[in-house]
Formats: sequence, C-alpha cells, structure tokens
Amino acid sequence: MPEGDTLHRTALRLRPLLAGRLVRALDLPRRAERVTSVVGKRVESVEARGKNLLITFEGGLVLHTHMKMNGVWRGYGPGERVPGASGNVVVVLEVDGAIAMCWSAPIVRLIRASDVDRDPHLAGLGPDPIAASFDPDEALRRLRAIDHAPLGVALMDQRAIAGIGNVWKSELLFEHRLDPFAPVARFTDDELRALLATAERRMRGGFARGTRPQRVYGRQGQPCPRCAHAITMERQGDMRRSTYWCARCQPSRVEARA
Repeated sequence: MPEGDTLHRTALRLRPLLAGRLVRALDLPRRAERVTSVVGKRVESVEARGKNLLITFEGGLVLHTHMKMNGVWRGYGPGERVPGASGNVVVVLEVDGAIAMCWSAPIVRLIRASDVDRDPHLAGLGPDPIAASFDPDEALRRLRAIDHAPLGVALMDQRAIAGIGNVWKSELLFEHRLDPFAPVARFTDDELRALLATAERRMRGGFARGTRPQRVYGRQGQPCPRCAHAITMERQGDMRRSTYWCARCQPSRVEARA
C-alpha cells in the first residue's frame, strides 16, 4: 500500500536510472498518448512529495503521478527483462540505458514546473515527515486548524501532513496510546508534538530500511501485542478508511462513537 515512505523509496530507486539521462520516449498508454515534447530532453530530477512522485524534465515539464491505493513504479536497467505494457500500465518512460514503468496510478498528468507550487494537487500539501525540510511546528498548526476532525482522519489529511496513510496512522496512534476517534481538540500540544516526532523518526527509519511496523494494522481480531485484548478495525471519514486499534491501550476520549 503506497504511503509516503514507499514514494520516497521509489524516488530513490528511480533517480540513478533516470536523472541526467536523455529521454527517448514517454508513452501514456491509458490515454493512447505519446509525449514528444520531452524527447531529447534530460530528466532533471525525481522526487517524492507525500504520496506524489514528480519527474522533472529539462525544458520545464513535470510528470506527476499519484499512486492512491494500488499504483506502483518499477525501473529496469541494462540487461533486465522489461515486462510488456499490459492494460494496467499508465506510463512508459524510456531514457538512455533504462526504462521506468508505472502501473495503476489513477493520477497521471503533465504540468509545467512553474505551476507546481500553485497547483491545486500539490501546493496545499502539508509538511512531509520524511523530507529534510519537515517542519513539526507547521504540521501542528495545520492539525490545530482542523481540530474538529477525529485524530485518525486528521493525520491522513494530506493538507495537514503529507504521506501518512492507513498503516502509519494506525501504528503511530497505537504507539502513543491515542484514541483515533477523538477530535484533535481533545489532545494537548505536547501529545501532538510527541506524535509528530515519532512520525518523523519512524517514517524516516521505515524509508531507510524498507520496512514498516505492523503491530496492529491488518490484525483485526488478533491479540494486542501489549495487552492481548482483541484488535479492532473500524472505518473513518468520508472515504471510510480503515483504522486498526486496541480499545484497552487506546482508551476513548469521546463519550460515544457514531
């Protein structure tokens, strides 16, 4: 399941294959489109912003993909077998000596580099815990701006904090024994700062190691690793995203739940 750490690892893997190399072809099979304007231009950068991957080309165009739940990028160097372009392939980028392909990403588009900082999909992203520029004070300010929202929903609001998905949300709240269903307003600044510090530390560590802790996520009905109480899964927010939690270790801060 792609979350911020997945996208940063993807950028790290693709960067040496693509950056600085001349583009031979860029195809967007889902749209039956061959983008000729970047052919012969160099790939200038490959970067992750939250759950978004941005590939910038010489001349000022940026390929933006968002993975949502199922998207994935793969890169292939010299001598590696390149799979055929199946119906799920949405991008085929060929450069000198390498090919990168993306499957199942629901958002695939080209934008101008000069528009990135004001683009509606990207400009409003909150601080990214994995990025060197992560600003916990700004992340706290953005959480406080939606203090009516349940904490489990607020953590996944990409305008507050970029890159947290179902897995990290569940694991971070479990680690800090915080109720996912209580509004942000019920938590102190110290509690939220500690949560953000752990998000930064754990997500960067997960990015570096290629692993994530999964003490509660995906373990509905199994015993809590701390207290042996059964782990519960409930859905939250308008998108009904899954939250895994332990009712004993994460006591309720609300009188009742809908």
